[in-house]
Amino acid sequence: MNEKKKSGNASDKTETTPRYKSRYSDSVQASLKKILNREDFSYNVNSDKLFSRYKDSYTAAGKKAMEDTMGNAALLTGGYGNSYAVTAGQQAYNDYMQKLSDKSAQLEQQAYDRYRDEEQSAYNRLNALMELENTDYDRYRDTVSDYNQNREFEYNKIKDEQNQRNWQAQFDRAAYESDRDYNRKAFEFNFSNGLQEAIDGEKLSSENKEVFNPEDAYSFLSKYNNIIYDEEEFLEALVQMYAGQEGFFEWLATVDIPGDIAKRSYLDLLYQRYPQYRKTVSQLLEMSEDELIAQSATNGGASIPSLTNFWGIYHTKHPYY
Repeated sequence: MNEKKKSGNASDKTETTPRYKSRYSDSVQASLKKILNREDFSYNVNSDKLFSRYKDSYTAAGKKAMEDTMGNAALLTGGYGNSYAVTAGQQAYNDYMQKLSDKSAQLEQQAYDRYRDEEQSAYNRLNALMELENTDYDRYRDTVSDYNQNREFEYNKIKDEQNQRNWQAQFDRAAYESDRDYNRKAFEFNFSNGLQEAIDGEKLSSENKEVFNPEDAYSFLSKYNNIIYDEEEFLEALVQMYAGQEGFFEWLATVDIPGDIAKRSYLDLLYQRYPQYRKTVSQLLEMSEDELIAQSATNGGASIPSLTNFWGIYHTKHPYY
């Protein structure tokens, strides 16, 4: 038999599982690190440049107010200083220093507010990055889900196609066996009657026998080539279907078993499986066993008109099969 043709739906393309690559991981880590490593709030009024400007301004204004207050008090006493003028001037100065102290508390609160604003801004940035990250990851999960659904769809499609092929193979096999076995009883009946007539020395009338047509064998093989498993099964099918037809055994002797080391014909294989057929066939062909062996031999000087490989004949007649 010829080597079975391989078929399949395998694709050279390989689909890989989607992999997630974060676009925001580094930024998220940096923002989180900035929040976790943020120092506690502290405020040093003396290092606040704005406070220094207020200090200079309020100190100068306080001194001027003290001087103006003391000057005005001196005018009231005829130009002489007194304890009242000093006290009044000091009070005016102290008023400005109190204003400076109030401004210091205000600046500290403003610094703390800025600290809290920066902290909240850092949290807002982190949350925004995490939302972007989550959005990207959700898209990735959708991609994975689509990928898995596509894989499952393709798997089910392949499985359904395979089930269909298996069903078709079983159907074809059953059809083949039905066709093969259809003539079994007729073959057994005709072969048995033919054997008996040959044993009785009676020649089988050509009018009572169907003539073997090799094209029938070619058509049979073309139809069931992919489900005939080996040479012996092929031979068995041919014998069951055509052994009762005139010319079948002569034709069988001309068909080599492809690739057979011993270069046997299918008739030789028939003898090997059913030795009792050797005598039967010689009787049906009205030959001696020596003549039959000479006709079916593949060497030894036998003169056979067409000792040709069955597959060679078949492919010659059916080049596109």
